[in-house]
Amino acid sequence: MVDTVGNLLEVVVHAAGIQDYHGAKLVLVKLTETVSTLQKIWADVMYANGGLVEWVRDTLGITLEIVERSPIRKVFKSCPGGGW
Repeated sequence: MVDTVGNLLEVVVHAAGIQDYHGAKLVLVKLTETVSTLQKIWADVMYANGGLVEWVRDTLGITLEIVERSPIRKVFKSCPGGGW
């Protein structure tokens, strides 16, 4: 989990067989133990699955807002020198 400028807030390593939207619960529970001011989380559309939005609201009292990708940018393109 990172903040809006990319600073690392929390990391949890779990088995590869766990879907990200289920693994997110592990990260969020751990994060709320150290960050008490968290009010809103922005997440990729994939995290709308598995009832995560409702779980975050009901269990943690935090808003999980699903943010869709821009329809303008459909693919990643490599830049010269390996950057994006």
